[in-house]
Amino acid sequence: MLKISQLFTYPVKSLAGISLNSSNVTEKGLEYDRRWMLVNAD
Repeated sequence: MLKISQLFTYPVKSLAGISLNSSNVTEKGLEYDRRWMLVNAD
């Protein structure tokens, strides 16, 4: 049997994650996971 021991979401791609107690799953994955990305203006 599989067990989830920790759950994290990463709202901004490649930055620190946020530990979660629970999350909603959407058609795109965990809610708010990797929804934003920082880029250079160039």
